Amino acid sequence: MASKPHNILDLSDLAFLLVEDNPNMRSLIKEFLRCFGGRKFLEAEEGADGLGLLEHKAVDIVITNWEMRPIDGLELVRLIRRQPVAEKRSVPVIMASGYSTPSNVRLARDQGVTEFLTKPISARELYKRIENVILRPRPFIRAKNYIGPCRHRHDDTVYEGPKRRNMDDDLFSATAS
Repeated sequence: MASKPHNILDLSDLAFLLVEDNPNMRSLIKEFLRCFGGRKFLEAEEGADGLGLLEHKAVDIVITNWEMRPIDGLELVRLIRRQPVAEKRSVPVIMASGYSTPSNVRLARDQGVTEFLTKPISARELYKRIENVILRPRPFIRAKNYIGPCRHRHDDTVYEGPKRRNMDDDLFSATAS
């Protein structure tokens, strides 16, 4: 079904949580992940069930749909980012939606989504998002009004000037407790 990318990552030990209300889409995503070497899957039909699985199981990457009821993907991300355990709070979240307007992508980013994936999903684009969260993780931020991965993708480690934000002290490692 999906062809393997040339420089394939080893996904065999990663646990994926798929939160998608459409069983056909869940099946397609799972098949793509299997083609990439994935073997561990947890599945939920909506946000509350996905959050319950995340709270009780080890999860490495969450892939969620935006449009679900009663708890949608954005609310799921808000709840994940407010988990009391840092390991759960900082799990990478890839959000999929057919409504990929710039304002929706910004809204998802501002809620703490790590990567955004436009539907219809292709194997290549899903792999790119997984590759980004594994090979190019962004620092995790905890500030007054935001918890999630740094919203800036560029590498500004060469910047030597004064702090640009009051919240720069709130940067912390995803592994911090």
